[in-house]
Amino acid sequence: MSPHQSEGDHHGNAQRKDRGKSTSTGAHQINKRLLKTVRGLKSYIKVAKEETELLNEGTKSLANALEVAAHAERELKQDLAQRKRALADQDALVEELEAYVSAAHAKRELKQDLAQRKRALADQDVLLEVLEEYVLNF
Repeated sequence: MSPHQSEGDHHGNAQRKDRGKSTSTGAHQINKRLLKTVRGLKSYIKVAKEETELLNEGTKSLANALEVAAHAERELKQDLAQRKRALADQDALVEELEAYVSAAHAKRELKQDLAQRKRALADQDVLLEVLEEYVLNF
């Protein structure tokens, strides 16, 4: 072998070694990127789980608040119905009181009328007595 050939062979072997290194370095770079990506995904998954947990807690809180609001609404409806019944009872009571006041007013008028009639009757009795005396004395 000539020195020129062995130099080429030597040079060829060096290139193959570099290529092997290059392939190994490339694989190493890919592995680094994959590890970085996996770490990023793990971090993303961790954050997503935390957010999901927070959303679940928020959803439970909203469900509880909705249940409380529904309970309050039922109580308010019952209270409103009770107030309507009480108002109807009060309306009936007001009508009764108005009837009583009207009856009391009518009674007062009747008493006044009766007193007036009694006075008129008393006046007629007096007049009748005077007339009887006059007729008897005539």
